[in-house]
Amino acid sequence: DVEAAAEGVARGAWGLQNQKCSATSRVYVHPAVRDVFLEKLLERTSRLRIGDPTERDVDFGPVIDQRSVERYEAAVERAREEGEVLVGGRLLIEAGLVRGHYVAPTVVAAIVAAAAVWRPPWPEGSAARRTAAGWTWLGAGFVVPVALFVGAFATAGAADDLIRGVFVLPRLRFASAASLPLPLVWTAGALVPLALIVAEPRVSRGRRGGLAVATGAGGLVLLALMGRDPVYRAVWHSMQPLVPVAALAAGVALMRRPIGLKRTAPAEATLWAAALVSLVQFPFSGPIYFAQVAPMGILAALAALGASERELRGPRPVSLTLAAFYVAFLALGPDRGGHFAPPPDVPLAPLAFERGGIRVPAPEALEYGRVVQLLRAHSSGDAVYATPDAPEIYFLTGLRNPTRTLFEVFDDPRERSRRVLDALEAEGVDAVALNTVRRFSEPDMGVIREVERRYPRAERVGRFIVRWRDVAPDGGG
Repeated sequence: DVEAAAEGVARGAWGLQNQKCSATSRVYVHPAVRDVFLEKLLERTSRLRIGDPTERDVDFGPVIDQRSVERYEAAVERAREEGEVLVGGRLLIEAGLVRGHYVAPTVVAAIVAAAAVWRPPWPEGSAARRTAAGWTWLGAGFVVPVALFVGAFATAGAADDLIRGVFVLPRLRFASAASLPLPLVWTAGALVPLALIVAEPRVSRGRRGGLAVATGAGGLVLLALMGRDPVYRAVWHSMQPLVPVAALAAGVALMRRPIGLKRTAPAEATLWAAALVSLVQFPFSGPIYFAQVAPMGILAALAALGASERELRGPRPVSLTLAAFYVAFLALGPDRGGHFAPPPDVPLAPLAFERGGIRVPAPEALEYGRVVQLLRAHSSGDAVYATPDAPEIYFLTGLRNPTRTLFEVFDDPRERSRRVLDALEAEGVDAVALNTVRRFSEPDMGVIREVERRYPRAERVGRFIVRWRDVAPDGGG
């Protein structure tokens, strides 16, 4: 309804005698109705009664002061350069308009009218202006992809899935898989390397060598004792705060310098990237996720050192010694299979099937090898079922998952047992692997009991119980 649209825009722009802060300032019009809309809007604007806002029949009053008049004139000038002033664009000095600053209601047509006419009210080059500009682009960068993302779900009729993914699943992750990213007792060890890095620029060059030697000696002792669980955990958790601490240090250092300097731009970009990437560790900060973000943490640490006002001239022996210690620890610990605890003192063996190849503790290699063998031997189709929390089985066997679930804790609990059992029947699943070691999800006992009834043959293999039918549906064994 173009008539109603024009009336609504006019009321929004000129209503309440121009004395409101929420007035309509810009309108986006489809080309198909542009001319008709403008005709009606201009006609409605031309009938506005301008004067003393205390009078009942007046539609449009004065602006607040001379500065407002100057901003109006500057905006009109820009509008003439970048668009077209359709009506107004002048000061009003008619008889009767002597008390106050009156300007004509103005309508501008331009392809980019919003960007061309509106400018932040702060002086050019001010910190407030730079901040506003940064937040404008940040907001646009957030709104545009989110709008596209939401639009795809809306057009597909999958709004419920979007709501579940954005609001429900994160709550389930916190309830089942969250862990404190900085365990207080263990992470206290992070204060030692942090104190050494902070102290290095503050000691004389002659003492830095001695401090580096002491640091190296302490590191060698820790490496010699890393087979002990408390030592290993202390060193490991001292690395976990690397990304947030480095990003915070870089931010503090950059706050002390003028914004927008070319020499600080790389550090600023590194800081933002490191802070964003570190969210990979949230809400579960495991060794795997730390390994994914550690490179950005190193770059953030270098950015913090480079942005520091207290420049350290010459070599940094303490920082280099700490870096060498952590590289050695990673090579001797996590790289050899250690995660939250020292590497297991058991022989390694490859997963000896086509989708294996990686070296794992020998008992695990035997366990997975037998599970894969049983599932393949007793499956006449291309699907098996593994529960709970055993998505690796689908990859290792090369057989399909008959459900859409990888970790049961994220599945919709409503009628879940029925959905799973119906999927097993519909897909003709002949063999099932039951994981008896809880990771995140509680076993669905309704599913377990029915699986035991439908698949009476069984063999226990380590933490798995593999079950299969007496006779496959096609008559096989």
